[in-house]
Order: sequence, then C-alpha cells, then structure tokens
Amino acid sequence: MRRERFNSIENPMKMRVSFKNSLKSAFTLIELLVVIAIIAILAGLLLPALSKAKAKGVQTLCLSNLKQLNLAMVLYATDHGDKTPARDSVIIGGVIQDIWWWYKELDKTYAGVKVSSANDRVFQCPKDRGWAPRPQYMIPHHQNSTLDYSSYVFNGCDNAGNTNHLLDTKLASVQHPSRTFLMGEWPIHWGYSWHKSLTGTDNITYSDAINNISFVDGHAQYIKLYYNPFLGLYPFAYATKDIPGRYDYQFAPD
Repeated sequence: MRRERFNSIENPMKMRVSFKNSLKSAFTLIELLVVIAIIAILAGLLLPALSKAKAKGVQTLCLSNLKQLNLAMVLYATDHGDKTPARDSVIIGGVIQDIWWWYKELDKTYAGVKVSSANDRVFQCPKDRGWAPRPQYMIPHHQNSTLDYSSYVFNGCDNAGNTNHLLDTKLASVQHPSRTFLMGEWPIHWGYSWHKSLTGTDNITYSDAINNISFVDGHAQYIKLYYNPFLGLYPFAYATKDIPGRYDYQFAPD
C-alpha cells in the first residue's frame, strides 16, 4: 500500500520534469518565425544567383553551338575553293532560297546533321523566341521549316540591296578575320537581343543589344550590337566605317 502511494507521487513528478524538458527543446512561435524569415532571406539571395548561373549556362551553350557551326562553314568553304556560299547556292523547287538561313543545307553534314529538322540541337539556341508579332515567325526559328530549323544565321544577308556581307567570298581575302562575323544568332541582322533583353520579349531594335556571334578566325564572343536609325533601319547593312571601333565586329570583308 505504501509502495503504491509512493508510485502515485513519483509519477506526477516525472511527468512534470518531462513536460518541462519538452518545453525547453520545442521551438516557440517567435523562434519559428525567425527561422522562416532567415530561410526567406537566404532564398531571396540565392534565387537571383541561380537565375544568373542558368542564363550564363545558356549563353555558353549558344557560344559552343556557334563555334561548331563556324567550323562547319569553314570546312564547307575549304571544300569549295575557300569560298563561302553565294546568293544562289541553295535552290529548292526552282526558287533561290535566302542563303543567310538556308546555308544549313550546305554545311549541315559538316555539323553531323543528315536531314534538317527541329531536333538539330547544334542549330538551336534555347533563348530563341522567334520574331513576333510577324505571323510567319511566331514560333522559335529552330522549329520553323521556313527558316530551315535554325536559330543561327550566316553573314550573307543581301536584303534591301545590302553589299556588306560575306556572300561568295574567299575567307583568305577577309582583311580583319578577328572582327568580321561569319555566323551569329538570328537577331544580329535586326539589332535586338535574346539575352538580357532591354525590351523583354518584344523584338524591338535598340543600340547595345547583346548577341552571340562567331568570327572568320574561329572564335566566338558575346558582343553589343550597334544601332543608329539615322544610318538606316537595317543594322545588317551598316558599312564598316559606320560602326564605331568600340564595337568588336563588322559585316563586310574590308
């Protein structure tokens, strides 16, 4: 009887000690809110860094693609008297195709592609968003059969009577191979950007738009594009003398 009474006294004491210990080890509401706030701050600091790292990865991938396509074009030229494609190098159904994107039909085999399709990864830039609001370019260029499934262009645009290009040009005759662009992302012809765009997803021409391009000497670079509406609305037609020297590129072989 005395033992049972002792146990009944002992057990409540143990329960009180256990309850006090659990209070000491548990988070209070304030402590929990502090922890949540710290996690939120850390997330706020990390997410922009992760976003920048992802954008850098995409840029690096595009540069890598351009280096491969640059080499493919050089190999094509080597097999054709050191000359780049001419305006009429690709004719389909009796129609001359715009060579600045249909170049792919000439050098795709050098890039390891047999038949052009939307699955040709080396011809894809993940940032490619097409050229809205033009109805024929509402999808990414590398998914568009009209553009032969490519995000990238050859320096051979002769629209609007332009003569500042590398059509039918001997590569050895290019006077500044480290400045003269050979292959580039599609927006280089129009002066807007897929990377760090100042106009969001609107495809509007502006000066200093960022683009990846590769050069006759084989290197690829992230550059700013020059735009001056007083020189004309088509940046691809600017003569070398009209592009300020601080911009590290030119279209013409002079």
